[in-house]
Amino acid sequence: MDTPTCPPPRDDREKEILEKLVAIRDRLQLLKQDRTTYIRSQDVLPLYDETIEQVRQLNECRSSDRREENRVDRVLESCFQLLSLFFMTIGRNNEAPAAYALTSTIRRLLDHLTEVDLYSAKDLESLSHTLTKLAHNAGAL
Repeated sequence: MDTPTCPPPRDDREKEILEKLVAIRDRLQLLKQDRTTYIRSQDVLPLYDETIEQVRQLNECRSSDRREENRVDRVLESCFQLLSLFFMTIGRNNEAPAAYALTSTIRRLLDHLTEVDLYSAKDLESLSHTLTKLAHNAGAL
């Protein structure tokens, strides 16, 4: 089964946001592939700030109506996944960006389990325990 294609954005403002997010994602991927230096906070935090600015602009752009998922959403997801892993790499494990990779993975797992209607109470307890622990760690700041 092929992965369904994701439509490009129709709105010109979203197209501009997409271009900026693609550039951010590309820089994140280059940073990930660079094995010559260690990842540092000063490498990651500006990219995080740029991503958050694009999210702010996207929220303004979409404030009037909710649209179907498009390529902007997929690229933004990639940016947040990479940022989340980088936050863990630089030791900021208890901050919200670091929790993104884990929570989005749990969300996908729950979606798949619901889709096939194949899960047990033990599965849900384990996921609940993980989320509770994550919430406790985030609240410890």
